[in-house]
Amino acid sequence: MKLSIKALSLSLVAFLFNTQLYAGISISPVQLYLTDKSKQRSSTFTLESKGGDESPRIFEAQAVKWTQGENGEDIYSPVSNIIINPKNFILKPNSKQMVRVGFTQSVESMNLSQEETWRIIFTELPQVTNDESKIALLLSLNVPFFVGKQEPAYLKFIARKQNGRTIINVENLAKSHIQIQKLYVMDKNKKVVAESADMKYLLALGKNHYDLGNAPILGANNYKIVVETDKGDTPLEFNLVE
Repeated sequence: MKLSIKALSLSLVAFLFNTQLYAGISISPVQLYLTDKSKQRSSTFTLESKGGDESPRIFEAQAVKWTQGENGEDIYSPVSNIIINPKNFILKPNSKQMVRVGFTQSVESMNLSQEETWRIIFTELPQVTNDESKIALLLSLNVPFFVGKQEPAYLKFIARKQNGRTIINVENLAKSHIQIQKLYVMDKNKKVVAESADMKYLLALGKNHYDLGNAPILGANNYKIVVETDKGDTPLEFNLVE
């Protein structure tokens, strides 16, 4: 028998909701937290097979440090300080698997100056098969792990023009992340003149931008930015400046 080399990888990043279903596998939560006052050393993910699979699926878990560049691009780096148990497991049809993620010491004892961030990546491994013509769809789940103090949302939005296009720069002035799920530009009459459904993470003190094309924004002071975020169900409103 041999490993099938005809395998397609389905790589997915978890963004929303408490539980998410991908290719018959649900994962909960889709954002894992350990707060700065926590005396805990770890927390858990739960993976569940819900797709009516006939065969077990094999997964491997790993952690990477998650930072961002000056333009908001994600940077992943190898780490050795995250404990994952189990790192390798078999998920049988219609079953659940709990995976514990954490450290050798409590978060409280770390005395973090700002929130630290990692990604936990669950990668499905190819099965042993005799059928060389079979194509396997392999799943990869990429889930955020936030550790440290959660501060209130504190954002700054700056409008500028670039080659005739409207660009909204956004700066996260808080020492913890925020996930912007939707962004709206509203005029003084509360009319939406531009919007974006691009979901973006801004890590602690991070930056990013939105390209709103030819959105008719004349005088930033005449507009407000309204965003839906992972900080609660109520949209947040901010001034737009130039």
